[in-house]
Parts: sequence; structure tokens; C-alpha cells
Amino acid sequence: MIRIRQNLTKTWQSQIEAATTQITVLSPYITPNDTLPLLKKNARIYTLFQVRDFVSRASDIEFLTVLVKAKHEVYELKNLHAKVVMDEDSFVT
Repeated sequence: MIRIRQNLTKTWQSQIEAATTQITVLSPYITPNDTLPLLKKNARIYTLFQVRDFVSRASDIEFLTVLVKAKHEVYELKNLHAKVVMDEDSFVT
């Protein structure tokens, strides 16, 4: 079954709160939002690090710094296009 939603924020929030394993996020752009602050420590975040994305505000370098200081693992994944939030055993969106 495929479900398409306009706004996944509430779904992600409930899945993150219920997760018992590490959360992984894949997103080419990272900006301040209501979902990422809910991440438990040591979430893995894969994103792009391109100057043009920071200049255009498609991504926010200061918010990435906040995530790193909160003990999340932040990695660059070149050519990333996918947008995924998942844990290790119970959900993937």
C-alpha cells in the first residue's frame, strides 16, 4: 500500500517518540522544523553540504551546528535526493 500525505510532521513526531532504536534521517536539505528537535541523541543525519544550499537558505548551517552539539551524527552524502526518516526496526517514511 502506498500512502501519500501532504504534511508528515505529526506522523514523524509520533514515530520518533515511539522509536526504541536509533533514528536515521536522509534529507538533502536541513532547516529548523518541529520534527528534528524531537530526535533522541545519536540520531544519524545524512544531508548535502553545498555552499549554494546554505546561501539560498535551502539548508541552515546554524541548525546543523545545533544538531551536532546535541550529539547527533551528521554526514554528507553526495547526490542525495531521498527524503527518509526511519528507525532500525519499526518504521520508515
